[in-house]
Amino acid sequence: LCRFTPEVLSSVATTCLTVWIAETLLMYGAVYFTLSSTAVRGVGFVDLLALGGYKFIGLVVALLAGLVGGNIFFFAALAYVAASITFANWRWLSAALSELPIAMQGRTKAVVLAAAGVQVFVMLILAQH
Repeated sequence: LCRFTPEVLSSVATTCLTVWIAETLLMYGAVYFTLSSTAVRGVGFVDLLALGGYKFIGLVVALLAGLVGGNIFFFAALAYVAASITFANWRWLSAALSELPIAMQGRTKAVVLAAAGVQVFVMLILAQH
């Protein structure tokens, strides 16, 4: 394990905050440009910000599991938490965008799957930082 220094804490906090806001803006933009401005009414920016924040709880759980059991427990916990968060995001976004017209349902599924699936990759990137 690495030795703790205050410089690392500020670097990680800045990186996490930047990635969190960028991810939220990209998801909001994807909903707005891919679907329509009416879809944005069902999905607020603060809602997307809250959904994106759950990944930090998962990262803490994975880091604690890694401290207790090593790399195997870390990656097992990270995979479990990432899958759980992806499922929760998929369910919430599906419910929020379910009232769109039938013509947009195909694009809605693609946007929801992409937005939920990106959580796994963001968690992996942040876990390596």
